[in-house]
Amino acid sequence: MRVMATGFRASAPWVLGAAVGLLLYRRPHAALVLTLSFLAAIISGLWLEHVLWHLLQPARPRLTKPLLWQAAGRMGFLAGVLAVLFVYRRQVELWAVALGVTLAVAGWVWAGLRSK
Repeated sequence: MRVMATGFRASAPWVLGAAVGLLLYRRPHAALVLTLSFLAAIISGLWLEHVLWHLLQPARPRLTKPLLWQAAGRMGFLAGVLAVLFVYRRQVELWAVALGVTLAVAGWVWAGLRSK
């Protein structure tokens, strides 16, 4: 079924807990970077799953205008995330980016293993 959305629901509490912990330790930039990298990974995964759902099917692939508009919107969102990371490039802590992406992937793995 939709593994990416299930993975989001599984890993979102962990990311929120980590962000709150970073805020309590007075690391707001790390919390922002963690949250943005997690959101970028989740949205990229959801978009990729949606595109593959429509293109890789037994019937004729459906490449429609709404799908193209959605792709443009996703790319705009990712550009915005990258712009924020660029503005905060001096304060960006790479471990926070890695943790955000890792939590997204861990949620997908958990959801994938649980779906079988």
